[in-house]
Amino acid sequence: MLSIAVEFLHGTFRGDPDGTANTGRLTRGEWPPSPARLFAALVAADGTGDACRVTDGAELEWFEQLPPPVIHAAPDPVHQPLRPRFVVQHGGAPAKGTRHEYVGRSGAANRAGV
Repeated sequence: MLSIAVEFLHGTFRGDPDGTANTGRLTRGEWPPSPARLFAALVAADGTGDACRVTDGAELEWFEQLPPPVIHAAPDPVHQPLRPRFVVQHGGAPAKGTRHEYVGRSGAANRAGV
């Protein structure tokens, strides 16, 4: 039997199950988190194919063949409302008059978890 325990950084999970968080229509996040998120994290940790750094990928292939997991999670987690926040806008040329240590950036309003 394989058993995996997951502890979230800062005890927080922000999951948008269907892409509606940025529309303002999402009222509750995904809970419990999909096992696919854990698998994606394992793949990202070591890479795939020729980009594997530690293994040949056989462990992940074995992992893919396992039956669906049994998930033990808190039945009623604390849900926090989605609040607008500002994030850095990426892309385009660097702002003029900036220094390497403190790059001038512009921000845009965004929804939490997006």
